[in-house]
Amino acid sequence: MDSDGDEVPDHLDKEPFSPPGYKVDEDGVAAVPKPITPEDVKVVGDNERLVIGDETFDPLGGGGKGMLNDWYLPMIHFDLDKYKLRPESYEQLRHIARVMQAYPDLKVVVHGHTDVRASDEYNDRLSYNRAMTAIDYIVNQYEIDRSRFIAKFNGEASNLIPSAAGEQEHFMNRRVEFYIAEDGETEGAKPEGDGGRNRNWKY
Repeated sequence: MDSDGDEVPDHLDKEPFSPPGYKVDEDGVAAVPKPITPEDVKVVGDNERLVIGDETFDPLGGGGKGMLNDWYLPMIHFDLDKYKLRPESYEQLRHIARVMQAYPDLKVVVHGHTDVRASDEYNDRLSYNRAMTAIDYIVNQYEIDRSRFIAKFNGEASNLIPSAAGEQEHFMNRRVEFYIAEDGETEGAKPEGDGGRNRNWKY
């Protein structure tokens, strides 16, 4: 079997469920760009710039978002039927918060998703709750204004692994993605109903 379709069979693959869209090495491990850290953002002249090795980038230069659209913002994943943050999510959310602190004019889209189990209506609300959990954490922990986030949800409509069968594949689909908002991008209406077992986190 080759679960992630990277041409490295599962029994030889050190990462049998690699995130899609990235090149993999001979061991099947995806070359995912590292998240931006506070150490990457340095002051060059009068303005903050992203410095990687010997190269310096101005994400907000040139009258637009420039290089920032190509930056990697990590996604976070969730347990089945839940929207409580997993322990490994906190470091990833910290990276996102530090980028937003460094560039106070940025707005970030926070896009929730689910696996294919449960009804469309239930999954719409569950994916919305997942997005809101991430937003709520960054707002409260890092004091970033709520107006800088655009919450979106897709339920099970945009899965990374469309024909997911095993639990690891379902896990990859249960996620919240983060990306820099386009000009004029707006937040969707809050879906009806209920979704998820975190009753004390209900939005």
